[in-house]
Parts: sequence; C-alpha cells; structure tokens
Amino acid sequence: MKLRTLAVTAMMLLLSSAFAIAAEPPSSGWLQQQEHPDVKVRLAFTGQIKDGKALATLEVQLDNDWKTYWRAPGEGGVAPSFNHQQLENIAAVEWLWPLPQTYSLQGLNTIGYQNNVVFPLLVELNEQGAFNWQTTLTLSTCTTVCVLTEYQINLSGDTSQWAVDSQRAERFQIARSRVPVQRNTPIEAVWDNDRQLLSVSSVQGIEQIYFYSDDADLNELTFANTRTESGEAIVEVDHWLETPDLSGLEQDQVIAAVIVDETGAFQAPLGITAGAVNNLPTTVHSLPVILLFALLGGLILNVMPCVLPVLGIKLRSLIQSQQQTHTRTKFLASAAGIISTFFALGIVVAVMKLSGQSVGWGMQFQNPWFLGALVLITAVFSANLLGLFEIRMPQGMSQKLAAQKTSDSHRGDFLQGVIATLLATPCTAPFLGTAVAFAMGAGIVVQLTLFVALGVGMALPWLLVAAKPSLVRFLPKPGRWLNWIKPVFGIMMGLTTLWLLSLLIIHHLAPATAAPDPGWQTFEQEKIAAAVDDDQVVFVDVTADWCLTCKANKRAVIEQNPVATRLAEADMTLLQADWTTPSDNITDYLRQHNRYGVPFNIVYGPAAPEGIALPVILTDSAVLDAIEQAK
Repeated sequence: MKLRTLAVTAMMLLLSSAFAIAAEPPSSGWLQQQEHPDVKVRLAFTGQIKDGKALATLEVQLDNDWKTYWRAPGEGGVAPSFNHQQLENIAAVEWLWPLPQTYSLQGLNTIGYQNNVVFPLLVELNEQGAFNWQTTLTLSTCTTVCVLTEYQINLSGDTSQWAVDSQRAERFQIARSRVPVQRNTPIEAVWDNDRQLLSVSSVQGIEQIYFYSDDADLNELTFANTRTESGEAIVEVDHWLETPDLSGLEQDQVIAAVIVDETGAFQAPLGITAGAVNNLPTTVHSLPVILLFALLGGLILNVMPCVLPVLGIKLRSLIQSQQQTHTRTKFLASAAGIISTFFALGIVVAVMKLSGQSVGWGMQFQNPWFLGALVLITAVFSANLLGLFEIRMPQGMSQKLAAQKTSDSHRGDFLQGVIATLLATPCTAPFLGTAVAFAMGAGIVVQLTLFVALGVGMALPWLLVAAKPSLVRFLPKPGRWLNWIKPVFGIMMGLTTLWLLSLLIIHHLAPATAAPDPGWQTFEQEKIAAAVDDDQVVFVDVTADWCLTCKANKRAVIEQNPVATRLAEADMTLLQADWTTPSDNITDYLRQHNRYGVPFNIVYGPAAPEGIALPVILTDSAVLDAIEQAK
C-alpha cells in the first residue's frame, strides 16, 4: 500500500513539474484607452525562440477608418515606437514592418495601415532564463483628426519554462510573411543634387516604392510625387531644414527602399551616385492613359470660345452643301489641317527643346509676328463673311476653281483646320494640361505622338462627319436663314480679330504702363515664402491675356463672390504672374510644377508651404477649400 502511495505521489510530482516547465508565454492582453476606444493593442510572445531571439507579435486593431503609420510615415503622422523603462536579460528589440499602403488626405500622402495590423517582433535575449520588460508603446492614429496614445506594457517570465502557443505562432508566421524580403545587394540610384531628384532603377520594374532610414536625420526626409516608368522611379526629396547631398553620405548613413514589383516585395539599401535625373511628369498614368487624355483634351478644344468662329463657318458650309461625297472630302481636308498643324507644333517644340529654349503651351501668342499674321487672316475672314468685300478672280481661274469643287482639292478646308488649331492653342482644357505636361517632359517620339493625339482628338468631330456623311440630314435644311447666320459668324470672327489686335497693341507695340488690379502684387517667387512665414495665405495666378480660359476663370470665379470677398481679406497675399509676353522667371516657375501652359493657380499657406495646385477650370469650392487647407 505504501509503495502504491509513493508511486502516485511521484507521478503527481512529475506531472506538476512538467506543467510548471510548460508555462504559457506572457501576453499583455488587450489594452485600450478610455479616451480612445476605437484602438486597442496587444503584445504577446509565441513561446518560440530562434537564434537567441524570442518571437513576439504586436497586434493593433483599428476601428472606424482609423489608421496608424509605417516606420517612415510620409508627409504626416508619427511611426509607432517603444520607450523602454526596464530591459532585464533583453539585449534589443527588433521591430519588423509589414508592407504598408499609401493614403491621401487633403493633398498629403501618408504611409501606414488601416483596420488590423500585426507587427512581428524579435526580442534578443542575453541568455535563456528569466527576463523583465517594462516599456511604453506610443501609437499615433488618424482619421480626419490625429491622436497620440500611450500604452504601458509590463511583461516578465522565464523562457526556459515556455510552451509554444500554436495560435500565436501562426499569427507571427502570417505577419512575418507580409514583411518584405531583405536583400543585401544595393539598389542602383542616382541623386541629382541641383534638382533634388532621386532616381531608382530595378530590373524587374517598380510598381510601388517606399523609403526609410535608421539615421535620425535621414528618416526626416520626405519622398514626394513618386513617378514610375519603365523600371525607373523618380522621387522629389525634401527635408524640413536642408536636404543633404545624398550622394555624399557617411558610411553609416544608409537609405533603404522597399520595392514592389512583379515578383513581390523586397527591401534593400540604396547605392547612390551623383548624376543628372530627367524629371518625369508628375503623374503615375501610363502612356495609353495619357494618350486618352490627349484625345479628350483635343476634343474639348472644339467647344472653346477661340475655336467657335471657325467651327461655325465649317457648319455653315456643311449646311449649304449637304452632298455626302463632297462633305466627306471637305471634312477630311479640315481634319488633315488640324492634325498636321499639331504635328508641326510638336516639331517646333522638339527643336526648341533641343536648342535649350523654354517651351510652353500657347507660347506662339507671345510672338508679335504670329499675332500680326493671325490678325490679318481673321480680319479677311470676318470682312468676307460680313460682305464688306468679295474677292473676284479672273474668269479663267474662276472656271478652273469651279471645276475643282468636286475634286480632291480642298485647300480652303485644310486652311480652316490650320486656323482652328492655331486659335485653339491659347486655350487650356481639362485633360489637356496633363497631356501637354507629359509631352513637354517626354522624349521626342512620345512628344510627337501626343501632339498627333491632340490633333486627332480635336479633329474627331470632323472625322465623325467624314466617316458618316449621312449625319448631315440631322442638320437644318439650307434656306434664307443662312443669310442671317452668316453675319453672326462674321461678327464672331471680327471679335476674335479685335482680341488678337488688342494683344498685339497692348503688349507688343505699346509701352507696358498698365498696373495690376488693386490688391494684386507682381509675381516674385521669393515673396511666397516670406508671406507664408508671416502667416499669410498666398494665392498665385499665372495668367496671360491671350488665354481665354484664364479670362473665364477670372470673370466666373476670381472676381465673383464668395471667392472675391475671401481674396480681399487681410490674411491673403495675391501674386499675379503675367505670361502674356515671354518671362524666364515665370516659365521656370511653371516648369517647377511640371506645367507648360496657363492658367495655373496655386495656394500656399502655413499648413501648405509646398502649395496646393488648383484645377484648370476653377470653381468656388476648389478655391475656398484650398485656402482653408493652406490656412
């Protein structure tokens, strides 16, 4: 009996000893602050130890669209961090970062996580055995507002007595699989110190890229307006103090990149050398998308006021003829005039770029000879439509021209397409600015392709009628009413002539004595920073007298309430940059923002020192919202 009792006792002692050894690894449990109930955190060990490092997870649950941040949070936010009060038997805590996402709010791009995120942690031990870890987790979370919350965490235990928790181990492995693979071979990068641009190349292409550094100063760099094309990423780099020369960093100063390509995600240090970087357009759109923008932008040009007189003349001639074969050839000739003129403009721009000259959309309206030629042409058109004179030709030539009316000779129609294109170039339309900016920064082949696409877009209505002449039957029948509409087109063309003549006289033949409107200051880029430092909101208006879209914005929005009242308030500084005649300073300013035409409006302020660019076609809400954001 005693032997049986002793055996049972021994068995119980062995079982209790086994259970004592196989203890559950410590966990903080879910921690939640009463003032911020939408966020809770939990730090827990898995019970696994590999290479002297205990595996743990930091779980963060975010409700109601709250977000937290990556190790380099972007243009706002703070990365989560530990502030250790006590580390007994712990040499270091390594924080692993799953692949983040980019979020945009009010023009600012931040990098982080939404909903739930699990961070894998590697806790390096001095030796197996008892440990004590007391730390404070500081967590920044944001929606439209941001909250900085602290969580006190105290964990202790004996690693030699742990049992593996299978659920925690699985959670760690899933989180670890979302961490980009570490590569030690440096990624090639080029730093253009003059333009503050960094170019990163990857053989497999770059779908997304993020940057970080363990150096305190370098981690405060901001990498904005990232553009990727053909395996190359170009990034604008800035620092709140002064951006260092990234090609001359010390050996212990390393910038690393996380790259997402077709093979997955990996991270590696950058091997940075000095060089020149070609600035890609500020757009992540691919060339097919930009081609679509060019088509749409060209199409919209047809409804711009500058083109309507020529379009009206074409419709009048169409109504008069209403012969399908004749209609097809006439409109094909006009379309050819449009497309060939755009191609010629592309050639001129390419030549000017190769010669080092500044280029811009509508730049020819800064040339008095060009304006003079257009004044003469439109005046002749207008006078002829108004019946002020009629050019009579010798009888033989008239007979010859009459015989050609049904032939393939449509020089007049071709000329109408040319004039329509030239009159359209001072106009900036939605989609057009994006396409032109891309074209100005692209190679010659892509540039010419986009100019042709602009021409095809503008010629689309003409091509549609040429492809389907039967559409003519939907137009009103010719009659005496055409005698009334002819002077209307003549007056419209005459107004175009007067507008062109005013440009020629005021800005090219007469001395520049006109002062800006009251409240507007002459543009000088240095004034922007000075005004912002003085807590002013700066509204910059880059305009030109030959830009009809600029005038439309001015009359419909800038000079009307509620915008006019807001611009007149004491906290506003108004800068007007007049690009009617060539100005290297204004051209350079436009190019800094990857713009090559006007209008261009941008708002600066204490909360937006880099500026908030406004859409081409202004609206009250767009202007007022930008002012409030900048303020």
